[in-house]
Amino acid sequence: MKTKTTAWAVMVAVLVACMGVDAAPIRQPNVAANQNAWADYWNKTTTHGNSDIIVSGNSTAGYIGYVQYDLRGWTCPVGQDVYAVFARFTVTGTVPSSGHVYAHQANSNTWEASTLNWNNQPGYVSVPLTSVAPAFQIYLDVTNLFNNRIGDYMSIALSSDTPSTNYYAGILHASKDYPPVLEIFTIPVPEPSSIVPLVAGIMSLSALWARHRR
Repeated sequence: MKTKTTAWAVMVAVLVACMGVDAAPIRQPNVAANQNAWADYWNKTTTHGNSDIIVSGNSTAGYIGYVQYDLRGWTCPVGQDVYAVFARFTVTGTVPSSGHVYAHQANSNTWEASTLNWNNQPGYVSVPLTSVAPAFQIYLDVTNLFNNRIGDYMSIALSSDTPSTNYYAGILHASKDYPPVLEIFTIPVPEPSSIVPLVAGIMSLSALWARHRR
């Protein structure tokens, strides 16, 4: 019985592997942010567009960061689906020992970094897309928003529940070493023509196994 069980497992594994199921995610070229800014409650009419840093805080701290990505030219490779997308940022200065950084969907994608300030900022959906604990590099999962914005602009807002003196999302545009980017992973999708023989093969193996058990 042990030999039959082993043979069954091997046959199924080979069949599934041949059909391309459970393939590993494929990393696609990063998409760099095309503009960034941060809104400053303490200087409501001051603009901070495309500066060296993005400051993220909350309504109490008085700082909200905004980042935009141009996805108009991005298309998913043929035969693949989007698997996961992370907005990657680098923290400048001392990494806080507590708190979280939050990514939100911005309420608008038509803002301009050169004119954004506290009074005209687009605002954001209060429920965050995701949050992470502080680290030198942070990765915020924006997969669902990315899928909804393919072929257009995508904007996220950055907030945090740490003291206002902590700068999140690091050096933007002014440094080539730590640019804010989207890290994109896709996964192959089995061809429709391969699914039918896969199902048929598994059914045949099931029938064969049932006969062996009698």
